[in-house]
Amino acid sequence: MTYVKQEFANEPRIQIAEHLVRTEQQLAGVLEKQHSAGPRRHVFLFSNYLWNTNANLQLSRLAKQLDPHCVTIHGGPDTPAYTEASKNFLAREPHVDFIVAGEGEETLKELLEALALGSGETVHVNGLRFLSNGTFVETAPRLRAPDVNRFPSPYLTGFFDSLDSDEVMNWQSATIETFRGCPYACTFCDWGSIMGSKVKLFDLNRVIAEVEWAASRKISTIWIADSNFGLLERDVEIARQISEIKKRTGFPRSMILTFAKNVKSHVVEIVKLMVDAGLLAQGIISLQTSDPSTLKVIRRTNIKTSEYEKLRHEFAQRDLPLTVELMMALPGSTVEALKGDLAYHFDLPIEVFVHRTVMLPNSPMADPKYQREHGIEVDEQKRVSATATMSAADIEAASVICRVFQGVHRFGILRYVLRWLQWEKGFNPLDLMHDLIGDREALARHPLLGAFISDASIISNAEVDLVNTVESFREQLRISSSWDALSGQFIAWASRRHDLGEDDTLNELGQFQARLMPSAGRQFPDDVPIKHDVVRWYADWLAGRGAALSTYGPGMLQIDDPYGLSNRPYFESQASVPSYSWELESALAQSRRTHAKHLP
Repeated sequence: MTYVKQEFANEPRIQIAEHLVRTEQQLAGVLEKQHSAGPRRHVFLFSNYLWNTNANLQLSRLAKQLDPHCVTIHGGPDTPAYTEASKNFLAREPHVDFIVAGEGEETLKELLEALALGSGETVHVNGLRFLSNGTFVETAPRLRAPDVNRFPSPYLTGFFDSLDSDEVMNWQSATIETFRGCPYACTFCDWGSIMGSKVKLFDLNRVIAEVEWAASRKISTIWIADSNFGLLERDVEIARQISEIKKRTGFPRSMILTFAKNVKSHVVEIVKLMVDAGLLAQGIISLQTSDPSTLKVIRRTNIKTSEYEKLRHEFAQRDLPLTVELMMALPGSTVEALKGDLAYHFDLPIEVFVHRTVMLPNSPMADPKYQREHGIEVDEQKRVSATATMSAADIEAASVICRVFQGVHRFGILRYVLRWLQWEKGFNPLDLMHDLIGDREALARHPLLGAFISDASIISNAEVDLVNTVESFREQLRISSSWDALSGQFIAWASRRHDLGEDDTLNELGQFQARLMPSAGRQFPDDVPIKHDVVRWYADWLAGRGAALSTYGPGMLQIDDPYGLSNRPYFESQASVPSYSWELESALAQSRRTHAKHLP
């Protein structure tokens, strides 16, 4: 918008009147105001993303109803650009006049010029999809702009300052680009396909000035809209200056960004700067998967898993919090591959976010040929529901495995019982979870286990979130203090299923495990005598010199609840609790956290 305003400053046929429209009432008000100013043809621009497409389409329909002669132009990453998909989109949404594919600034400028000259000129504008007398037209592709700095900043040119003050003052976040492009071509992502591979930089002074603009208006959160922040050495300087702005002005209060995957030193330094400034709670690395077969199918082999290992180690050495993101139901993936990714992180004190794969309309995954090759099916929410390597039943099982994994790994449910079975009996914890999920008879016989497996409640209420799970189950056991019964049911199932026999040490560990979980009405600190020194046993196994728990002498463990988890629901305490801290505090929890420093 700021680019076309700049280019048409002296063009009387094209007048730019900036309005941000979010509601139907605002849209009606804008049209009424413009109609009163005299006859003219109005143009509405819609930038569609996964989270706002439906709302934008509704406003677009209304615009056509209120003003049939207006022009509606849709672009953005959630507007389909593939030929058949865009043809279907236009047929399904007859209120949409034009689709802009790729970078929009030059296309919009040329389209407005063509509309001013006459509708027949639009066929000469590259990067468009539209219907002409019912016939689908797809013009030549739009090449990327050689210099992105020719596009003026909407923040620094006063575009947003011209809006109603309430519009700006109510902002919670602002989005800033430091560069465009992505050097990778992962099939599940549309960054590389939409923007091409070459990275093109915005001027550093412009980037910092935009941050200053947002801070001066007390905007709380800044989204860095780069594909790989930390890819370039100058990103460290950007992070340093943003941190200084925060210290000087108090804003922004937080940053949201996507980190580079292959540049260890830059990312670690950026995270340290932003954590120290209170802008980030942790570094987030989008690993997605480490399975070689899946990486090949999703064209991600140029992002080395070994770089993630270096990053993880460096984060641990510097005491920096780290979260890793995984994706479920990627093309080429299997249930076993997903279990492998989860099993690797089961041994690490790192938060793991698991996201259901969503097919973005302009990603290589959305290419019809690629879909046929890999048997990709999606549901109404665009989530992958089946692939050639994962059936719908497999994906459902994988979803449950992820939820149970988070219950154990993130929230500590049955953690040490599973450790004992892993270390002393040789079981893979993920195999045990998978086995339990499929044992319908046992789940019916053991109601708490059944509730654990079946609880799909999610704090965020987001269909694609597999992180904040088993909320109702955890709350039920917190209130009823039934953790001991849960441990007993799981041990009974494992002993019967795998012929373990009766083991007093395992039973005692199950009772001890229950004491580590939040329970209403408990008093803290709580000194718990233990028949076998679990803390030393755990530390020895982590150090590679473990022995049977039964060989350890007695000990004492002090358990505390510094965040008050026992006496309030998790969602009420979540904001004040550090990541990975739902298990009650003890020397055992500290041992688990410090273990990461000593991993190779």
